[in-house]
Amino acid sequence: MNWFDRTGKVLGTVGDRADYADIELSPDGTRATVSELEAGTGRDVWIFDLARATLQRLTFDPGLNRVPIWSRDGRRVAFSREIDGGEEVFWQAADGSGRPEPLTADSGEPVFPSDFSPDGKALLFNDISEPWETRVVSIDAPGAGTRLFSGAGYAATISPDGRWVAYESRESGRREVYVRPYPDVESGRWQISTNGGSHPVWRRDGRELFYFESPGYQPQGRGALMAAPIETDGGFHPGSPQQLFANNFVIGQSTRPAYDVSLDGERFLMLTDADAGVPDRRDTGNVIIVENWVAELERLVPTP
Repeated sequence: MNWFDRTGKVLGTVGDRADYADIELSPDGTRATVSELEAGTGRDVWIFDLARATLQRLTFDPGLNRVPIWSRDGRRVAFSREIDGGEEVFWQAADGSGRPEPLTADSGEPVFPSDFSPDGKALLFNDISEPWETRVVSIDAPGAGTRLFSGAGYAATISPDGRWVAYESRESGRREVYVRPYPDVESGRWQISTNGGSHPVWRRDGRELFYFESPGYQPQGRGALMAAPIETDGGFHPGSPQQLFANNFVIGQSTRPAYDVSLDGERFLMLTDADAGVPDRRDTGNVIIVENWVAELERLVPTP
């Protein structure tokens, strides 16, 4: 996990190198959730305290615990948990207290959390069966939810002012990023990406929409981070997307992007592939070179 500025310059590294996925910054920007592959046990959800450079493991059950997202008040984390041969969405207090509680039930397919409604009372989540669709469920009534998008919606994320929802869809034959009004999603639609796009993320003031441009869409491979200016006075008016920078990003395959943007929109916490050219800042120890070691060996262990 690395911090980048808007030009692609590496500003710092978070944590050790590991098999991470699903980054999201907390609403106040002080913490970050990720899922990490645990050898022999599946995936678990971790929380990084960015100021203190400490981490806390949130889930301990065997199997898959992944795609964490923050509640609107930053007090809870929702995530997908493997259960009874499928996956349902649970949430738990971010401080680790209490037990995970279900937010979905009887979905029939693996489902992943996508975003919370602006008032925090409903969860948007994705059913990844064909065709993809985004559903919404009340946090007070766990169940299969109701359809928000009539097919093809994925990685839905609601704008900071609660008026718009961005998502990706394959309805054109390849992944592209779109925006619709929220909650009346059938009253309009705008295509944001122009050359393939996935995993949209709003700037915290709603003035930009970021996404990955990777026309061939490889979950791990070189792609570009794009930024589209957004104007919402008198309606929704997207500007032309511009490339910020390209790198060997881990794009990811879940509803949670493998990156997020800082509160001021100037920095990006991103997952990069191991050969992305980003220096590994872990302590790698020392290399010791011994010269004339054969002579030293003969002195210490003389031959008869």
